[in-house]
Amino acid sequence: MNNSCTDCLVSKTIHYNYSKSWDSSDILLLLIVIAIIIISVLGNALVILSWILFPSIRSPSNVLLVSLAVVDLLYVIYSTTLNLLYTLNNHWILGERMCCLWISIGYALMFVSSNHLILVAIDRYRILLEGVPYLQRRSVRHALLQVGFLLLIAFCFICAFYFGWEEISMYYHDDKAGWMCGTKTTSALVVLLTLATTFGPFLGLIFIYSKVFKEL
Repeated sequence: MNNSCTDCLVSKTIHYNYSKSWDSSDILLLLIVIAIIIISVLGNALVILSWILFPSIRSPSNVLLVSLAVVDLLYVIYSTTLNLLYTLNNHWILGERMCCLWISIGYALMFVSSNHLILVAIDRYRILLEGVPYLQRRSVRHALLQVGFLLLIAFCFICAFYFGWEEISMYYHDDKAGWMCGTKTTSALVVLLTLATTFGPFLGLIFIYSKVFKEL
């Protein structure tokens, strides 16, 4: 076998060697993430189970809390677990379409989860401000409509990601690591995602609870 063929085989061997060397800090981080996943799954599952077993707690306010638990449970099972798999393998092994769905659904679930807190805050503010008339008007159906509105926006979120994937994706092949999955860190995209999933809900909570504080 000539030298050129030998070099070719060596390069192919290096190309597909994507194993990751683990140190103590990596193992510690892994254990922490697994513990967070287990605690999150058990905690949210207990909230949902309580709703199923005890009809007395099925109030409109608790509808929002239970739906929040469902969303958080889905996020942990789907997004966090796949993120852990990505970290363990040191590269993405599920293909481009699954990469797109992982990121888009993950952001959508983050949006629904964080904005659930806004709905809860608004509900508490209206209870404080309007009192008994509001308590008499609100219903489980009304709470479910609010949740449905959030889910509709989240669905639009997923569609925007899916159909615009080629413009915002960072799905590429690295010779040392393998296939990588992510989104482009463009200023417009970062601002949009941050406002929708983090700072927007955070500022909304500050505003609403400041109003609650003034009323109290």
